[in-house]
Amino acid sequence: SLFPEGLDDFFDFIIMGESEIFIKELETLFDEKRFFDLRTALEKIKNFPNVYQNNSHSVLKVLSNNELEKYPVFTPIITEISHFGKSLLFEVGRGCPSNCSFCAACFLNKPPRFKSFTLFKSFMDSIKDYWNLFDTVGLVSSSLGFHQDLKSILSYTASIRKFSRLSSL
Repeated sequence: SLFPEGLDDFFDFIIMGESEIFIKELETLFDEKRFFDLRTALEKIKNFPNVYQNNSHSVLKVLSNNELEKYPVFTPIITEISHFGKSLLFEVGRGCPSNCSFCAACFLNKPPRFKSFTLFKSFMDSIKDYWNLFDTVGLVSSSLGFHQDLKSILSYTASIRKFSRLSSL
């Protein structure tokens, strides 16, 4: 959220920005088998980066390109009844170098960062046993046209006989 003020009446906490670095730790904290005390959990969350809670927020951490490469972001659930149908959505970039005054994408995710073709290909190869579940690979980025490996990604997607859908160019 660009401005979470006012939402804190409805939520115990809000994650602002990138959460990949601590999402597993957050899941463990709220695992129903291990943890039942909400107050203690909320107290611990105050130490997490990128958390807004009770009109205060922790330090915002932006992942570097190297850190971002460690976390492939994709849709783990693929079903024909979802909005995107039988599509695997894969995030190939964050932010935008254009700095248009009407758009928040460049301000929310500074600096713009793009995931490499190598990461995309290794991820796709790692899920080869599940290729039958989807027909299309949706490439997600607020500035896909700036991606330096876009041609390679599209060529690879075509080579494995999948359609490509492109978000903002």
